[in-house]
Order: sequence, then structure tokens, then C-alpha cells
Amino acid sequence: MTPERHARIGELFLEALSISDLDARRAFLANAALQDTELVAEVHQLLLHHTDTETFLPFHSKTETGASPPSSIGPYTILATLGIGGMGRVYRARRDNSSQEVALKLIPPSQDWATLAARFNTERRLLARLDHPNIARLLDAGVSSEGTPYVVMELIEGLPLTHYCIQENLNLGARLHLLAQVCRALHYAHRRGVLHRDLKPANILVTEIGGQPVPKIIDFGLAKAISGDTEFTTLTRLGTVLGTLQYMSPEQAQAGREPLDVRTDTYALGILLYELLTGSPPLSWDSIESQAYPAILHRVIHERAVPPSVLVQDLPSCLDEICVRALAKHKRRRYPTAAALARDLLRAAAGKSPLPPVVHTILRLQDRR
Repeated sequence: MTPERHARIGELFLEALSISDLDARRAFLANAALQDTELVAEVHQLLLHHTDTETFLPFHSKTETGASPPSSIGPYTILATLGIGGMGRVYRARRDNSSQEVALKLIPPSQDWATLAARFNTERRLLARLDHPNIARLLDAGVSSEGTPYVVMELIEGLPLTHYCIQENLNLGARLHLLAQVCRALHYAHRRGVLHRDLKPANILVTEIGGQPVPKIIDFGLAKAISGDTEFTTLTRLGTVLGTLQYMSPEQAQAGREPLDVRTDTYALGILLYELLTGSPPLSWDSIESQAYPAILHRVIHERAVPPSVLVQDLPSCLDEICVRALAKHKRRRYPTAAALARDLLRAAAGKSPLPPVVHTILRLQDRR
């Protein structure tokens, strides 16, 4: 499919989704079908994937930023606000007649509300595929009485990955072991067809279970289905950069010019490793806060990171090798899987050299079995 046709399907889908009257929506699609029946069939398929978004359409939030949270959403009592971002508002909540506290994510008010509703629904569908001890679990999903979609997640009481390592003064080996757990969880998600696309310290919370640190990946609000699933791919608009610039791969920063695969997430894992080793991502906020957006994108796409050993004394040279490979600008030169990166991190923690690429290729074939 050409980029132009890809974009046109997305435009028609969003326009159809914004028409709340079903007869008017059918008339709109019938008129569009006179020009291209195959294209409209693709739009119909997307709408079938998102039939429950029709109940979202009448909602227009009257809640202003900074206003008090609602007292309840669906069967959940709201206890406190945990965070507010572009992809949703997250509340601490408790289901009626239950003592269990949860994290409830509610779609935010937005002028591009139909896009967010569709993306929100996709997050719910992708999360339903995942059941892993290092990924926050999906517990419930629904629509509030005002027509607002929400998802309910396992509540993680913890600190962002980098903050936890600093607060607990973790040594190098402990940091590598924590990140290796994250890598294996991502490999699990990738095997089930889910890219995260927004890995950063704030989206990896470390909690303690039985006195041991356990990282949990949260916030799949920008998650994308891998190959063969049009459910989200068509909703990713060509030319729109999604994600956090400091933790973004070059191909993600180029906004749809090439397909994304698991190596987008392994690049972000490389940035997390770099930050755990040096205290800062390669593209620090101090170095970009005064720059124009196009200049920052250019740096994400082209600027290579200084080897960690240049910034930190007595760092094992093998970690330079791992970082260089994880952060390669050309994805063909990166780790092929998050599991391959995990293996090298654990070898480094044990004082061993990284495995040669050919060995990772063999192991990757075994991982597929």
C-alpha cells in the first residue's frame, strides 16, 4: 500500500468515526465508495474493529485541566489523581465492594478526540494479549456513563527505573540484571505482536516483591501491533511523530517513512542502558531544551552517542560494545531482539564478553520455536 493510500484510509476512518448519526455515516461511506470501493472496504473493516467506539462519540468533556477528579467512573470510586498526560488521565481507584486499588486510565479531552478514542481502544486490545510478571496487567475496561472509555490496570507502587537505581544506590551488576528483566518482558510482548514505542524510565516502574526489585512496564498508550494487524497501523498517521524524543529510534522520528519493528524498542532499551551507565540519555534535556523541533529531530536521526566509557571511568569495555550495537542508527546493525540484548547484559554482569552477532542469529532462530 502506498503512503498516500495509507493516509487516505486513515483520513476517511477518522471522518466516518466523527459522524455520530449512523445513517449519516452510511451515506458518507456510500458516497466515498463511488470513488473507490476497495478503499472504503478497508475503512469498514477498521470500523468493525472499533464498533464500541460509537458509544464514545457523544462525549464532550467539560472538565478543565486542573479541575478536581470525578468521584467515580463506572463501578470504580476515584481516590486520587496519579498523573495527567497527552494519552490519558490516570487515577488511583477502587472497585465497588472491593479493597483492591487499581490504576484507572481515562481518555483526556482533546480536539482530536476520535483519534484518541480509537488509539485508546487499541491499547486495550493489545494489552489483552499480554500476561507477564514484568508487565502491568490489564484488569478491566469499559465506558463511563458520560461515554468516556477507560482501562483499568494493575496499580504499581514503585519508582521509575533510573530513580530506583539512584535511590537504592544499585551497583552495575544489579542495574544490568534489572534491565535484562525489562528486555525479556519486551521480548515476550514482541512475540505476541506488540511494540511499546514509548519506553522510558517513567514507563518502567520498579516495585519490591519479597524484598526483591521487580521492574514493571506500564503505559502502552502508543503501542503498535506488529505486521499483519491493520487495527492500529492505519491509525498511525504518516508524518506524525509519536513518542518521547530522548528515547526515540531514528526510524520512529522519521514518522512513517519505513515500517517499525522490534528494533525500535531495542533502540530505546539501549538508551535506557546508556542512562543507567552514565546518568543521562545520549540526548540530554539540557542539550535540546533551547533547540527548534526540526533540529532535535535531526539529532535523533543522525547524532551518534559518545561511548559510555568516555563519560564514566573504569566502565567495562564490553558495555561500550553493547551500547554501540543497541544504538546503531541503521536498525540492521542493532540487536535483532530484546532477548539478544538481555543475554549480553547478563554476560556483562558476569564479567563476560558479548556474544558474536552470528551466535545471536542462531539463538534468535531458537527463540522462534
